[in-house]
Amino acid sequence: MAKINIRGILFWLTLTYLALGQAQAASDKSLSGSQNTPMQQALAEDAVVPAPPPEVTDTGIAHQFHGSVSAYRDAIVDIENRYGVYDERLTEQLMGLALAHQNQGEHPEAIKAFKRAIHISRINDGLYSLEHAPMLSHLIDSYVAINDWDKANDKQYLLYQLKARNYGEQNPILLESLSKMVEWHLSAYQRGSSMTHLLRAWELNKHAISIIESNFGSDDLRLSEALFRQALTSYHLATLQMSAVTSDFGSGHQHTISMNAPKVPEQDQQFQSMLSPYRDGKTALLRRVELYKENQQVPD
Repeated sequence: MAKINIRGILFWLTLTYLALGQAQAASDKSLSGSQNTPMQQALAEDAVVPAPPPEVTDTGIAHQFHGSVSAYRDAIVDIENRYGVYDERLTEQLMGLALAHQNQGEHPEAIKAFKRAIHISRINDGLYSLEHAPMLSHLIDSYVAINDWDKANDKQYLLYQLKARNYGEQNPILLESLSKMVEWHLSAYQRGSSMTHLLRAWELNKHAISIIESNFGSDDLRLSEALFRQALTSYHLATLQMSAVTSDFGSGHQHTISMNAPKVPEQDQQFQSMLSPYRDGKTALLRRVELYKENQQVPD
């Protein structure tokens, strides 16, 4: 019968006990170190995992926000309860909510959210911050969608003033905005809106030509599109003048044409003081031809 080594067994039991004790102590220390202080816990609760930034165009306008209407509403309520109804975090959530409504064709709801987002942004970023620009651009889209041309016109002009104040009246960075505004005013006029849009398009396009000439010279190809818009605007103005004249003469076919065309308001001094729009349009087209000759290019 084998002799049992009592001392050896006791020795190994002691080593095992000590090893288990050290492992437990290390585990307790690890758990203790992972516990946050009350301040750390509070910061952790308030921490918000930022959403991936939306893709934006070079004008700063977001292509899309990925949340749903209900998700944005829940986020807005949560922020309001935690930080108040004017917290800067609300701006992005309201923008997302507005775009979600807009994508679903719910433009009255989108307009409300865009307007509140702009209001909160003004409080936090200042009245003339460029942070408002993307919101204004999308707000205009919703006004146009519901055919509210007057409000769309007001916001379009506000957007231009915002950029001009930040960049300066003669800064080339305004050219893209001016081009869009001219196209927008021409479209508004052609859709049956008032002659004010046509006059505004003429004025803004002249300013665009001035910016190009002062920054790049009088033979720069950037003038091509501006000169074409000048000719188009002048054509519409000439048509209006002719309608105003024919309304005072004769009958029959001429009178029918004048009835279908907008009347020229007598009190509109800007229109009355314009030189011949026919001559202005002809000059623009001839200059455009010379521009391509100077640059040895053929227009598309």
